[in-house]
Amino acid sequence: MLRANYSYKGKYMLTATVRSDGSSKFASGYRWGTFPSAAFAWRISEEDFMNIEQLSNLKLRLSYGVTGNNSGIGNYDTQTTGAGPNYYAFGNQVAYGYYPSGVVNTALSWESTQETNLGIDYGFFDNRINGTIDLYNKDSKGLLYKRDLPLVSGGGSLITNIGNVRNRGIELSLNTINIQNKKWRWETNFTFAANQNEVLEINGTSDQILGGTTKTLMVGQPVNNIYSYNWAGIVSDKTIDVPDNEASINNGFTPGEQVKSSDYYYSIYKWTEGMPIIEDINGDGIIDADNDKKILGSRDPKWIGSITSSLTYGNWDMMVSVYTKQNYKVYSNFLFEYYNYAYRGYQHLTMDYYIPAGALIDCDYINEDGTIVNPVYQEQTHYGEFPFPNATTANYGTGSIWLEKGENNLGSIVDASYWKVKNIVLGYTLPKTTLSKLGIKKLRLYLNVTNPFVFTQYKGFDPEWAGAETKNDGPSTTTYQFGLNLNF
Repeated sequence: MLRANYSYKGKYMLTATVRSDGSSKFASGYRWGTFPSAAFAWRISEEDFMNIEQLSNLKLRLSYGVTGNNSGIGNYDTQTTGAGPNYYAFGNQVAYGYYPSGVVNTALSWESTQETNLGIDYGFFDNRINGTIDLYNKDSKGLLYKRDLPLVSGGGSLITNIGNVRNRGIELSLNTINIQNKKWRWETNFTFAANQNEVLEINGTSDQILGGTTKTLMVGQPVNNIYSYNWAGIVSDKTIDVPDNEASINNGFTPGEQVKSSDYYYSIYKWTEGMPIIEDINGDGIIDADNDKKILGSRDPKWIGSITSSLTYGNWDMMVSVYTKQNYKVYSNFLFEYYNYAYRGYQHLTMDYYIPAGALIDCDYINEDGTIVNPVYQEQTHYGEFPFPNATTANYGTGSIWLEKGENNLGSIVDASYWKVKNIVLGYTLPKTTLSKLGIKKLRLYLNVTNPFVFTQYKGFDPEWAGAETKNDGPSTTTYQFGLNLNF
């Protein structure tokens, strides 16, 4: 690595570096990457024309750099390794042998990101109010992405340098000392970050790669989009305005006329009351993946933020931190498993279901001939938020039409925005006069509570883990800790 620094009277600073990194994860000929960077800073508050009493610090920063990424690649992903052994028939003998582990990409190379950053550091009133503002643009080339291979090639997956992605955003921080005297000190910290992610190019393919609900890339869309059918309501006993499309006209309906929802959707799609309505985007009367899927949202939040407040009074101290993620969607495995009545061995969530009048809701048991003993039927329609459930495995317990596996339970695609109190700490430091007699320099007792409160509309265990696999990951837990810091 080569590095050069230059500064002038503390007002200006220029730094430039060039580094080369090599990784044995890549095949020969693709292991090395060169990544330059440069940064310039100007402390404007040191200039004579900025003689403002209230201004403590004003610094302008400008930087450009290229970084390399090889994360997500295994040590042998670009090499063919042996797998097995497997047994097979060799003439009249039973033999076993090894075979190639799979298809590998020997031309895989570094993912590189060019970033330009413009920043300002500021401070007022002896830095009692201070913070930073950063604007950035990141263009990533050769995006490392795991693609599913077609079955005709043997299936599996392959990591490739798939295309180019852009990230643009803003990051803000604000620190304030609100009260400061002999007994009291109250300090707060605020952070805010918003990022816009977009696929610019997909190399060597069309403008999209379709790979399921959470594995689809599209030019002009975020990398982490959710691409699926849109759940547009529930078939009910209420009247609707007939939409103006091909399906309505071909089935004898007049666009704009009012008809019963269940009559309309049964005539065209054979959906009965209580089933979910899947949006027919092109209006042809057929629900298919080529024409009726769309981007439902992104798994990346529109913005994130935090608030930290610390208060000291005498020997007492208290700190509270809050974190938030807003406006993002997840495919919730928790909801898929615990809202899904096809999983009969599971306990299920109590949801606000749509229950049609006359639906069987309870009975003692059903005889072998199909007769129901002591049936209980729904007297009046209950207009709930979720489709009327069933235990039909073909429909994944939703009463829906059959769609691709993993996309039937459309109620599992949800907004997981939340505010969470991450920590509350209360401490007391014993007076030095008391401790000096015991030969102790400092003794602080504290109580720490982690994750005590969360505010969200998400119905699962923990919105912070809403998109996680319930079998592999676990939700955050509320933890109470009591401890002491002791110095001799």
